[in-house]
Amino acid sequence: MKRLSLIVLVLFFLVWPFTSSFSQPPPKPRPPVPLHHWELKPEDVQPTIGPNAEILLFVHGMDSRAEEADDLTKALFMVIPSPATTTPAPSPTNPKVAVMNQLLQKYQSCILEKYETQQDLVDRGLPANLSALTNTNGLQPRDIVTCVAGNSCSLASRMTGFTALQAQANSGNPVNFQSNLENIIPKDCFECATHKEMHTKHVHCTMEVGGNNGIFKGPAFEACKAGVDLDALAKQVSQDIGNVIGSIANPSVPADMTGGATIATNHTTVSFKSCANPDTGCPEGCDNPDSFVGGHRTAIIPPQYFEPMAPSSLLDGQNEGRLRQELREAARRADSLNSLILASISFSANDDAMGNAFADLSVTGHRSFATFKADPPQEAFCQSLPSRPALQNVDQLKLVIGCRKALDRAYRVANFLRTGQRGDTPALKAAKTNAM
Repeated sequence: MKRLSLIVLVLFFLVWPFTSSFSQPPPKPRPPVPLHHWELKPEDVQPTIGPNAEILLFVHGMDSRAEEADDLTKALFMVIPSPATTTPAPSPTNPKVAVMNQLLQKYQSCILEKYETQQDLVDRGLPANLSALTNTNGLQPRDIVTCVAGNSCSLASRMTGFTALQAQANSGNPVNFQSNLENIIPKDCFECATHKEMHTKHVHCTMEVGGNNGIFKGPAFEACKAGVDLDALAKQVSQDIGNVIGSIANPSVPADMTGGATIATNHTTVSFKSCANPDTGCPEGCDNPDSFVGGHRTAIIPPQYFEPMAPSSLLDGQNEGRLRQELREAARRADSLNSLILASISFSANDDAMGNAFADLSVTGHRSFATFKADPPQEAFCQSLPSRPALQNVDQLKLVIGCRKALDRAYRVANFLRTGQRGDTPALKAAKTNAM
């Protein structure tokens, strides 16, 4: 009997831990304790600009931003008043005359549409094999076409209009010059990298194929023209003309001055003089011109430039590579806590790219950063997220961990932007570079 009781007692102690585990609910997982306290560092003391200091204006972008940089520079000098006693010397000639004539000459080949033979290209210093035309026998100029302004323009009206615009350019009067010019430029005008000039797709394909009619050359000519977006070409031409006319229609910047203690009394303008006729001004050449394949423009990015570094998942592929709608909306809303919640959700779903993007938006922009700085979020903010009704379906553990990743990113970005901006010494510059 005693032996049986002992066996039962031993079995009870062997079985009891397993029965106890069935009766007790499993413990809820707890987020790990944060490893640090997030800190918003004080902003660096801003450097002062001493008298006669050099000021460099940087405009972020590539060569396509050159016009914007020029506009910003002009605006900067216009808002800085010049001394009333300084009177700029009058210009001996009207600079608008040269600019308008250069613009008219640029589009002359499109307006008058001349087929260029191999000898014509050689005369322009280009290889003869860029044109398949040995002569222009049997080729007729186009008559009625659609021009950039959307009007029907005949060859006679284009020739007459060109003559009238030459007289207008020589008078230096830019009024209605753009609209008059757009009325005589065929819609298929484009900047041809192959033939080094502006000419129409009609002329281009005729030169490429060696003709534009017949059993063999006719189909090849039509195939060359296929797929061209005429509206896009016309828009490019209109923007180019508008930029040039706008630059001469606006008030000019003050004349150069040197020796003063302020920008308004100490600035110079650099002129481009490396061309055959520098008195009329020289256009700036492009070191990396766009590539044209089949009449379509493709930007060439040289080694010293950087392509966009944003992950493709953050871009709206249907809208010219802009940021996704939800990111644009977060930036517009400028609510740092809302952006942090969206970042936490993204991190909890293992979407680090969107998590980083939303966390960045929580501290960039003066409105977002103002709300962030007023009450910098800490661990209590992360612990409060699971109790929010809108977040009940998100895994609580992953949500809190994702929130901590969001705060790590937000504080790192905020401190990077607010500190280490002084580059007075090589050591300070190196410290900033190493923090990237």
